[in-house]
Amino acid sequence: MTSSSDEDKQNQNANNADTVGRDKSNNSENNNNSNENKSTGLIASILDRATKSGFGRKKLNPNKVEAAVAKQMDQIHKSPEKIRLTVLGGGSFGTAMANLAARNGCDTTIWVRNKRTVKSMAKTQMNKKYLPGYKLDNRLKYSYDLE
Repeated sequence: MTSSSDEDKQNQNANNADTVGRDKSNNSENNNNSNENKSTGLIASILDRATKSGFGRKKLNPNKVEAAVAKQMDQIHKSPEKIRLTVLGGGSFGTAMANLAARNGCDTTIWVRNKRTVKSMAKTQMNKKYLPGYKLDNRLKYSYDLE
């Protein structure tokens, strides 16, 4: 038979152990939270400095870029050969890019996998599904065969 003082000591020891365990878990949670805050803060400060300083980017003068593009476009237009392009895919973006290239003088073919769609596009000069109501350039060629 144990005395009441022995039971009190055992209960007190159990309570102390529980308190120590909770303190350790709280400390580890606090450490994890502070580590997460430190890493988030570190990443945020790096990104903030990079975007402010333009790190990794050349600062370009828009006038020089425009002049260089104009010079290259003149060389392309003066070239005796036409640029030949084939655009794979007759979705909205592919159709728009192919039409733009054809309109700018490139020998352009748009490839679409569905034969019926190709025939419809060639006949109506329109992509009814993706660009309805927009007339395509008459120099644009259409194909459903990749060979």
